[in-house]
Amino acid sequence: MPDRGFTLLEMLVVVAVLGIMALAVIPSMQPYKEQRLDVAAREVAAAVRFARDETIHTGKPYGVDISAASQRLRVYRLDTSPSPTPTYDVRNPLDKKLYILNFAADPALSGVKVSAVSLYYRGLAGPVDFMNFDAWGTPKYNDSGTIRLLVSGKILLASGTEERIIMVDPMTGRVTVL
Repeated sequence: MPDRGFTLLEMLVVVAVLGIMALAVIPSMQPYKEQRLDVAAREVAAAVRFARDETIHTGKPYGVDISAASQRLRVYRLDTSPSPTPTYDVRNPLDKKLYILNFAADPALSGVKVSAVSLYYRGLAGPVDFMNFDAWGTPKYNDSGTIRLLVSGKILLASGTEERIIMVDPMTGRVTVL
């Protein structure tokens, strides 16, 4: 019985098929952290939009509290007292759980960090970590009865060397992910 083996042509066909399969798989295996970063940026943008939309629809003030120190975003509603106090009982409309994004504990957000929150309001020296909306969707801050308008709104998320910026327009409250 003669020796059996593979011909050069058979080997080339196998290598070509493996190469084509690899090319089909590689795009879906883009760095996983970039995918998580994009998901996290969309989640933060959705939370800010939700707070804005709830304020417009209900006429009651809602807002977001996002902190690089705690690595957490919470959606809240404000009571209507002269010195409004945030109440953190707002629920996500999809899963009905409290509307909280916990970057340190949520597996879907692991590897993504809130690296900076730059919400600057007119008349304040430095940034704050929260933003409320009025009935027209304009970002505002009630500073013990003094209403302050947003001058610049930026939230920076990072994963490794990649970053995403969530911008909030000071006049309209429109949220953009860059």
